[in-house]
Amino acid sequence: VVVRDFVQWLHLHNQRRRADNERQTGFYGLDLYSLHRSMQEVISYLDKIDPVAAARARDRYACFDHTSADDGQAYGFAAAFGAGLSCERQAVDQLVDMQRNALDYARRDGLLAEDEQFYAQQNAQPVRNAEVYYRAMFGGRVTSWNLRDTH
Repeated sequence: VVVRDFVQWLHLHNQRRRADNERQTGFYGLDLYSLHRSMQEVISYLDKIDPVAAARARDRYACFDHTSADDGQAYGFAAAFGAGLSCERQAVDQLVDMQRNALDYARRDGLLAEDEQFYAQQNAQPVRNAEVYYRAMFGGRVTSWNLRDTH
């Protein structure tokens, strides 16, 4: 009910903004289950704006390729029980890299670049959070549920 009411309010708010020729507000959601999709979004953005950074992101995210291509649970199981690599450092490094370069990337082509940079950075965060979530799933505590809720 809360989200529905908010979206209805936002729709009216944006109608007023549009009538006044002002920027509108968006409402987006990214779930921890979008691990691989989020990685691809980060890389696609960096391919366009900074190919060297895109190569670094590919190298970092390749750590996740040691398990089934689209199965975060398989990654979490392997990492939690020492049967595979933990990709925590790579996910954190990529997020920090995106945050460190955010201002430079946003300045390159104005508002469109700013929106695209924001979207890419927002996709880097779920990669980091999903990595922690999938490892925590096998810890036998409610931690994973709390992590997902917090995200």
